[in-house]
Amino acid sequence: MTQPDGPGGWHPPGNVGPPRPAPHPAPLTLPAPLPVMAPPAAAANQRRSVGEWTTILGGIGALITAVVAAIALVWPSDGRAAPQSGGEGAQVAARDTGSERNEESAVVTTIEGLEVVVGPMLDGSLPDAGLEPYDGYEFFTSADQSTSVRIPTAWSDREQPRWWDANDETIGETVIASTDVDGLYDGTSAPGIFIGTSALSVLDTEVFGPDFGYACTIRDRGAIQTADERGRYEVWTDCEGNGGALVKIGLTRFDQPGTIGVFIQLADARDLDALTHILQTLAID
Repeated sequence: MTQPDGPGGWHPPGNVGPPRPAPHPAPLTLPAPLPVMAPPAAAANQRRSVGEWTTILGGIGALITAVVAAIALVWPSDGRAAPQSGGEGAQVAARDTGSERNEESAVVTTIEGLEVVVGPMLDGSLPDAGLEPYDGYEFFTSADQSTSVRIPTAWSDREQPRWWDANDETIGETVIASTDVDGLYDGTSAPGIFIGTSALSVLDTEVFGPDFGYACTIRDRGAIQTADERGRYEVWTDCEGNGGALVKIGLTRFDQPGTIGVFIQLADARDLDALTHILQTLAID
Protein backbone atom coordinates (compact mmCIF):
# COMPACT_ATOMS: atom_id res chain seq x y z
CA MET A 1 0.00 0.00 0.00
CA THR A 2 1.32 3.43 -1.00
CA GLN A 3 1.19 6.14 1.60
CA PRO A 4 1.02 9.81 0.62
CA ASP A 5 4.20 11.76 0.51
CA GLY A 6 4.43 14.89 2.57
CA PRO A 7 6.06 16.40 5.64
CA GLY A 8 6.92 13.60 7.98
CA GLY A 9 5.40 11.04 5.55
CA TRP A 10 6.78 7.72 4.29
CA HIS A 11 8.72 7.76 0.96
CA PRO A 12 7.68 4.85 -1.28
CA PRO A 13 10.34 2.54 -2.80
CA GLY A 14 12.04 4.04 -5.86
CA ASN A 15 12.21 7.52 -4.41
CA VAL A 16 15.94 8.15 -4.69
CA GLY A 17 15.78 11.79 -3.77
CA PRO A 18 17.15 13.10 -0.50
CA PRO A 19 14.86 12.75 2.46
CA ARG A 20 12.69 15.64 3.30
CA PRO A 21 13.94 17.73 6.17
CA ALA A 22 11.85 17.41 9.29
CA PRO A 23 9.77 20.46 10.12
CA HIS A 24 11.23 22.67 12.83
CA PRO A 25 9.51 22.00 16.13
CA ALA A 26 8.18 24.78 18.24
CA PRO A 27 10.76 26.09 20.72
CA LEU A 28 10.49 24.56 24.19
CA THR A 29 9.83 26.71 27.19
CA LEU A 30 11.83 25.56 30.20
CA PRO A 31 10.28 25.86 33.63
CA ALA A 32 11.76 28.31 36.05
CA PRO A 33 14.60 26.78 38.14
CA LEU A 34 13.69 25.60 41.58
CA PRO A 35 15.14 27.55 44.46
CA VAL A 36 18.12 25.91 46.19
CA MET A 37 17.07 24.65 49.60
CA ALA A 38 19.55 25.27 52.35
CA PRO A 39 19.91 22.35 54.87
CA PRO A 40 18.28 22.93 58.19
CA ALA A 41 20.67 24.34 60.69
CA ALA A 42 20.12 21.37 63.02
CA ALA A 43 21.04 18.85 60.27
CA ALA A 44 24.08 20.82 59.14
CA ASN A 45 25.48 21.00 62.62
CA GLN A 46 24.43 17.48 63.78
CA ARG A 47 27.09 15.56 65.72
CA ARG A 48 26.89 12.12 67.38
CA SER A 49 27.05 12.12 71.10
CA VAL A 50 29.71 10.26 73.09
CA GLY A 51 27.09 7.73 74.19
CA GLU A 52 26.12 6.94 70.59
CA TRP A 53 29.74 6.41 69.57
CA THR A 54 30.25 4.15 72.59
CA THR A 55 27.28 1.99 71.53
CA ILE A 56 28.51 1.74 67.92
CA LEU A 57 32.08 0.85 68.89
CA GLY A 58 30.81 -1.68 71.43
CA GLY A 59 28.80 -3.44 68.72
CA ILE A 60 31.82 -3.58 66.39
CA GLY A 61 33.96 -5.03 69.20
CA ALA A 62 31.38 -7.74 69.92
CA LEU A 63 31.29 -8.68 66.23
CA ILE A 64 35.08 -8.98 66.06
CA THR A 65 35.12 -11.15 69.21
CA ALA A 66 32.49 -13.50 67.73
CA VAL A 67 34.45 -13.88 64.48
CA VAL A 68 37.71 -14.66 66.33
CA ALA A 69 35.94 -17.24 68.49
CA ALA A 70 34.43 -18.92 65.43
CA ILE A 71 37.86 -19.17 63.78
CA ALA A 72 39.36 -20.68 66.95
CA LEU A 73 36.74 -23.46 66.94
CA VAL A 74 37.78 -24.75 63.51
CA TRP A 75 41.50 -23.96 63.64
CA PRO A 76 43.16 -25.05 66.90
CA SER A 77 46.06 -23.14 68.33
CA ASP A 78 48.51 -25.88 67.36
CA GLY A 79 47.83 -25.20 63.69
CA ARG A 80 46.10 -28.46 62.92
CA ALA A 81 42.63 -28.43 61.48
CA ALA A 82 40.10 -29.75 63.97
CA PRO A 83 39.04 -33.26 63.08
CA GLN A 84 35.48 -33.59 61.97
CA SER A 85 33.17 -36.57 62.29
CA GLY A 86 31.41 -37.59 59.13
CA GLY A 87 28.28 -39.37 58.01
CA GLU A 88 25.12 -40.52 59.67
CA GLY A 89 25.48 -40.85 63.43
CA ALA A 90 28.70 -38.87 63.40
CA GLN A 91 27.67 -36.52 66.17
CA VAL A 92 28.77 -38.43 69.26
CA ALA A 93 27.03 -37.25 72.42
CA ALA A 94 29.30 -36.27 75.30
CA ARG A 95 29.49 -39.04 77.85
CA ASP A 96 30.67 -39.23 81.45
CA THR A 97 34.00 -40.86 80.68
CA GLY A 98 36.40 -38.76 82.69
CA SER A 99 39.70 -37.59 81.27
CA GLU A 100 39.69 -40.10 78.45
CA ARG A 101 37.31 -37.97 76.40
CA ASN A 102 37.08 -34.33 75.50
CA GLU A 103 33.58 -33.53 76.76
CA GLU A 104 33.27 -30.32 74.79
CA SER A 105 34.12 -31.67 71.33
CA ALA A 106 33.16 -35.32 71.97
CA VAL A 107 36.41 -36.53 70.39
CA VAL A 108 38.12 -39.67 71.70
CA THR A 109 41.58 -38.57 72.84
CA THR A 110 43.20 -41.98 73.54
CA ILE A 111 42.79 -45.42 72.06
CA GLU A 112 42.14 -46.72 75.57
CA GLY A 113 39.37 -44.14 75.89
CA LEU A 114 37.61 -45.69 72.90
CA GLU A 115 36.80 -48.71 75.06
CA VAL A 116 34.83 -46.44 77.41
CA VAL A 117 32.70 -45.37 74.44
CA VAL A 118 32.30 -48.65 72.58
CA GLY A 119 32.14 -51.09 75.50
CA PRO A 120 28.85 -49.89 77.02
CA MET A 121 27.42 -49.54 73.53
CA LEU A 122 27.98 -53.24 72.77
CA ASP A 123 27.22 -54.55 76.24
CA GLY A 124 24.04 -56.58 76.01
CA SER A 125 23.90 -56.47 72.21
CA LEU A 126 26.19 -59.43 71.55
CA PRO A 127 24.73 -62.93 71.73
CA ASP A 128 25.48 -65.06 74.77
CA ALA A 129 26.76 -68.30 73.32
CA GLY A 130 27.07 -69.90 76.74
CA LEU A 131 30.85 -70.11 76.39
CA GLU A 132 33.26 -69.69 79.26
CA PRO A 133 35.33 -66.46 79.34
CA TYR A 134 38.73 -66.63 77.71
CA ASP A 135 41.11 -68.29 80.13
CA GLY A 136 44.25 -66.41 79.14
CA TYR A 137 45.79 -63.60 77.12
CA GLU A 138 49.17 -63.08 75.54
CA PHE A 139 50.97 -60.49 73.43
CA PHE A 140 50.98 -60.99 69.69
CA THR A 141 53.88 -59.11 68.08
CA SER A 142 54.67 -58.58 64.43
CA ALA A 143 57.85 -60.02 62.96
CA ASP A 144 59.51 -56.59 62.81
CA GLN A 145 58.44 -55.80 66.39
CA SER A 146 56.61 -52.67 65.22
CA THR A 147 53.13 -53.84 66.26
CA SER A 148 52.01 -55.58 69.42
CA VAL A 149 48.66 -56.25 71.05
CA ARG A 150 47.33 -58.46 73.84
CA ILE A 151 44.80 -60.99 72.59
CA PRO A 152 43.17 -64.20 73.86
CA THR A 153 45.38 -67.26 73.62
CA ALA A 154 42.37 -68.96 72.02
CA TRP A 155 42.92 -66.75 68.97
CA SER A 156 45.68 -69.12 67.96
CA ASP A 157 45.16 -69.03 64.18
CA ARG A 158 47.62 -66.26 63.29
CA GLU A 159 49.12 -64.87 60.13
CA GLN A 160 51.33 -61.97 59.08
CA PRO A 161 50.72 -61.54 55.34
CA ARG A 162 51.17 -58.44 53.22
CA TRP A 163 48.36 -55.91 53.14
CA TRP A 164 46.74 -55.93 49.71
CA ASP A 165 44.43 -53.29 48.31
CA ALA A 166 41.36 -53.86 46.14
CA ASN A 167 43.60 -54.00 43.04
CA ASP A 168 45.80 -56.73 44.53
CA GLU A 169 48.66 -54.31 45.03
CA THR A 170 50.83 -54.55 48.14
CA ILE A 171 50.33 -51.49 50.33
CA GLY A 172 51.76 -52.59 53.69
CA GLU A 173 52.06 -55.23 56.38
CA THR A 174 49.46 -56.92 58.60
CA VAL A 175 49.06 -59.05 61.69
CA ILE A 176 45.92 -61.20 61.88
CA ALA A 177 44.70 -63.40 64.72
CA SER A 178 41.47 -65.33 65.18
CA THR A 179 40.00 -68.61 66.28
CA ASP A 180 39.63 -69.22 62.54
CA VAL A 181 41.20 -66.78 60.06
CA ASP A 182 39.16 -68.18 57.16
CA GLY A 183 35.99 -67.63 59.20
CA LEU A 184 37.16 -64.11 59.99
CA TYR A 185 37.22 -63.30 56.28
CA ASP A 186 34.17 -65.30 55.25
CA GLY A 187 31.68 -63.91 57.76
CA THR A 188 31.16 -62.79 61.32
CA SER A 189 31.03 -66.14 63.07
CA ALA A 190 34.70 -66.05 64.11
CA PRO A 191 36.14 -63.36 66.39
CA GLY A 192 39.52 -61.86 65.64
CA ILE A 193 41.66 -58.86 64.81
CA PHE A 194 43.29 -57.44 61.69
CA ILE A 195 45.97 -54.73 62.04
CA GLY A 196 47.37 -53.17 58.88
CA THR A 197 50.15 -50.59 58.61
CA SER A 198 50.99 -48.77 55.39
CA ALA A 199 53.28 -45.93 54.36
CA LEU A 200 50.54 -44.82 51.95
CA SER A 201 47.49 -42.68 52.63
CA VAL A 202 44.74 -45.30 52.28
CA LEU A 203 42.51 -44.31 55.19
CA ASP A 204 39.48 -43.46 53.06
CA THR A 205 39.90 -46.26 50.53
CA GLU A 206 41.11 -49.37 52.35
CA VAL A 207 39.95 -48.71 55.91
CA PHE A 208 36.71 -46.77 55.55
CA GLY A 209 36.08 -47.41 51.87
CA PRO A 210 34.38 -50.79 52.38
CA ASP A 211 30.79 -50.25 53.49
CA PHE A 212 29.41 -53.03 55.69
CA GLY A 213 25.85 -51.80 55.34
CA TYR A 214 24.94 -54.83 53.27
CA ALA A 215 25.56 -57.13 56.26
CA CYS A 216 25.57 -54.95 59.41
CA THR A 217 23.88 -51.92 60.94
CA ILE A 218 25.92 -48.80 61.64
CA ARG A 219 25.72 -48.02 65.35
CA ASP A 220 28.17 -45.18 65.82
CA ARG A 221 30.84 -43.11 64.10
CA GLY A 222 33.22 -40.69 65.74
CA ALA A 223 36.55 -38.89 65.66
CA ILE A 224 39.84 -39.78 67.34
CA GLN A 225 42.65 -37.35 68.06
CA THR A 226 45.49 -38.46 70.29
CA ALA A 227 48.79 -36.72 70.96
CA ASP A 228 50.35 -38.47 67.94
CA GLU A 229 47.51 -39.52 65.64
CA ARG A 230 44.14 -38.50 64.37
CA GLY A 231 41.44 -40.45 62.59
CA ARG A 232 38.05 -41.94 63.24
CA TYR A 233 36.20 -45.09 64.25
CA GLU A 234 33.05 -46.95 63.28
CA VAL A 235 30.94 -49.46 65.20
CA TRP A 236 28.80 -51.91 63.23
CA THR A 237 26.34 -54.25 64.97
CA ASP A 238 23.85 -57.03 64.21
CA CYS A 239 26.11 -58.35 61.48
CA GLU A 240 24.50 -60.95 59.24
CA GLY A 241 21.55 -61.01 61.62
CA ASN A 242 23.41 -63.09 64.21
CA GLY A 243 24.25 -60.26 66.61
CA GLY A 244 27.96 -60.04 65.82
CA ALA A 245 29.76 -56.71 65.79
CA LEU A 246 32.69 -55.03 64.05
CA VAL A 247 34.83 -52.12 65.28
CA LYS A 248 36.94 -50.27 62.72
CA ILE A 249 39.69 -47.81 63.65
CA GLY A 250 41.65 -45.75 61.14
CA LEU A 251 44.53 -43.45 62.08
CA THR A 252 47.13 -41.23 60.47
CA ARG A 253 50.10 -39.75 62.28
CA PHE A 254 50.95 -36.09 62.51
CA ASP A 255 54.71 -36.53 62.04
CA GLN A 256 54.79 -38.95 59.11
CA PRO A 257 52.63 -40.13 56.20
CA GLY A 258 50.86 -43.46 56.28
CA THR A 259 47.83 -45.30 57.58
CA ILE A 260 47.01 -47.58 60.49
CA GLY A 261 43.92 -49.73 60.08
CA VAL A 262 42.45 -51.92 62.83
CA PHE A 263 39.45 -54.24 62.40
CA ILE A 264 38.15 -56.03 65.49
CA GLN A 265 35.41 -58.60 65.03
CA LEU A 266 33.27 -59.73 67.98
CA ALA A 267 31.14 -62.85 67.71
CA ASP A 268 29.65 -63.18 71.19
CA ALA A 269 29.55 -61.61 74.64
CA ARG A 270 32.90 -62.94 75.83
CA ASP A 271 34.64 -60.97 73.09
CA LEU A 272 33.87 -57.76 74.96
CA ASP A 273 36.65 -58.63 77.38
CA ALA A 274 38.98 -59.23 74.43
CA LEU A 275 38.05 -55.81 73.05
CA THR A 276 39.05 -54.20 76.36
CA HIS A 277 42.46 -55.91 76.34
CA ILE A 278 43.07 -54.95 72.70
CA LEU A 279 42.27 -51.27 73.11
CA GLN A 280 44.29 -51.01 76.32
CA THR A 281 47.43 -52.65 74.93
CA LEU A 282 47.52 -51.85 71.20
CA ALA A 283 50.93 -50.37 70.34
CA ILE A 284 52.17 -49.47 66.87
CA ASP A 285 55.58 -47.86 66.34
